[in-house]
Amino acid sequence: MSVLIRGMDMPTDGSRITITIYSNGDCDEPNWQWDSTHLQGVQAVPLPPHGRLIDADELIKDECNHCDGECEIVDCDCLGCKNNCRCDFIKGVLEMPTIVEAEGLDG
Repeated sequence: MSVLIRGMDMPTDGSRITITIYSNGDCDEPNWQWDSTHLQGVQAVPLPPHGRLIDADELIKDECNHCDGECEIVDCDCLGCKNNCRCDFIKGVLEMPTIVEAEGLDG
């Protein structure tokens, strides 16, 4: 099983960080001496078994742009569309479980 560390960026410029992950998911940097809240808000979460992780929103937008024309008659933004004309493929993608929540994108 893999672990995702939410709220933490990769170190930059050749620097490194050593963290301790506790069984409740809390994270701590044992050698951080200046501020005990350095990793405040950072949480380690186990990832469940999963297949390939892809950007499903991009897949939906791409498929929507190549649809059969039905969507051209309704005002829709593909991802937020609630119209009944949505194809079964797009509906199926939307019903799939989310393994890792989206973040850091402008939408």
